Amino acid sequence: MKNGITTDILIIGTGIAGAIAGAKLAQKGLKVAFLESGKRIDRFDAVETFWNAKFKVPESPYPNDPDRSAPFDPPN
Repeated sequence: MKNGITTDILIIGTGIAGAIAGAKLAQKGLKVAFLESGKRIDRFDAVETFWNAKFKVPESPYPNDPDRSAPFDPPN
């Protein structure tokens, strides 16, 4: 690759599902790389945002970003 990264698996999006999938694949010995366009989120902030969310869905820990579409956009 142009940037020197070699990998067996490339996971697009490191939400909770992507992170879990990547961890399980890495435990099996595969080289895993992630491609993420979202902003870095502090773990404490993500947990707090999840617990304060009205709807507990996989996207709950992540703050709304008006520049990104989301599969689930709960009413306010």
